[in-house]
Amino acid sequence: MAAQAIGRYQIIREIGRGAAAVVYEVQDTQLGRAVALKVLTVGANLMGAARREAIERFYREARAASKLSHPNIAQIYDVGQDGGRHYIAMELCQGVTLRDILRFEGRISEARVKAIALQILNALEAAHAAGIIHRDIKPENIVVGQNDRIKLTDFGIAKVLSDATMTQTGMMLGTPAYMSPEQVLGKSVDARSDLFSLGVVLYECLSGRKPFEGDTITAVTHKIAYVDPDPLTGVASPWPEIVTKALCKAPTNRYQCATDMLSDIRADRAPYQPRQAAQPVQQQVNQTIYAPAPPLPDGTQQPVPDGQPGSAGGTPPPSPAGGPVAKKSPPAWASCAAVVLLFLLFWVIDLVSSPTAVAPVTPGGSSSGSRTGSGLTVVDWQFRQGDYSGEITGIVRNDSSRTYDYAQIEFNLYDSAGNQVGSTFDNINNLAPGATWRFKAIVFEDEAAYARLEGITAF
Repeated sequence: MAAQAIGRYQIIREIGRGAAAVVYEVQDTQLGRAVALKVLTVGANLMGAARREAIERFYREARAASKLSHPNIAQIYDVGQDGGRHYIAMELCQGVTLRDILRFEGRISEARVKAIALQILNALEAAHAAGIIHRDIKPENIVVGQNDRIKLTDFGIAKVLSDATMTQTGMMLGTPAYMSPEQVLGKSVDARSDLFSLGVVLYECLSGRKPFEGDTITAVTHKIAYVDPDPLTGVASPWPEIVTKALCKAPTNRYQCATDMLSDIRADRAPYQPRQAAQPVQQQVNQTIYAPAPPLPDGTQQPVPDGQPGSAGGTPPPSPAGGPVAKKSPPAWASCAAVVLLFLLFWVIDLVSSPTAVAPVTPGGSSSGSRTGSGLTVVDWQFRQGDYSGEITGIVRNDSSRTYDYAQIEFNLYDSAGNQVGSTFDNINNLAPGATWRFKAIVFEDEAAYARLEGITAF
């Protein structure tokens, strides 16, 4: 009997199941490659407008996350639905999860934790620069491959999946052990929430235990929000200092961006602590303290001698002298903003200097071309629009004598008037000399009428 299929994806086996989704290893029958297919499970209690909103958000967030391109982020290839089943097709990561490693080893060496942390922070740095927050950093979403190559999965869809599993009373399913205080308190989150969650992961990797544990979800969330974890012991500095800063309750006291945390870990440096403002110096005053005199027999109060405290001519105690005011440190966000601006500057320079490989083609047309000096040639590519998204498919051939570990093919998208409305890409891995790669780049811009191949970046 033929295996079950979802659209063009032939199911090979189930590889994961949670409250929000089921994940399958599938074969993409159109492109001939194995991918992971995450099928959304919408809770039975979620109905009407709330159900529609959760599904719409599912597509919105998945489309946004699909634009991320980074060696440490699992790429999203496709999103759609088949027979009422909503799915995301993503890169099938080879390896084991960090949860599997922790379950087997208990704790991880400091050198290995550093290598893992640097890759995760590289991924978060790229995602946060694109305005995307993960919201669900935990060992189950960190895949460790050969030579400890990290892939961060489920980018940008955690909130959608949690919305889809909410009951009518608003209780969210799943463990909150890696959530930030603002998450468990229902407040708005930003990139610093991901850094808190990463701090929880690093604490567990280095100590073999979670920083916030309890017998019930309520006990765990209370500790996350209000109780500091036990000090991280048995590891060398600066790990305790770095993890402690990442786990600060107030977002303003944490690392303000992934770049700052990345720099400290890479340099084996304790985090910078702003100098405290100098406290006013209390002048010492030699002064005799007089107790009130007892009343006279007739009940009247005895007069206070002139010159003593409380008399009409008495001298009041001097006020404390103010100490020097400490110079304010530059705000932490300043370094983050500088890094982001520098990143954008290099991106614009690269965009302007990249040669256009071919002329635009209309939907259904085909063309070919190659990026100067790369040795990679794009052949027979086509652009088609579908019901939920469009796609650009084709073949890349390696005409050089070297193997490319990683390459990215990029297309710009234009409307019928010739205005650029977006861009899309696909990643290529381990392309040997003379080999070919079937690629597929997803197009989410409904107004896109044609595409232009901008080139290939390979290394």
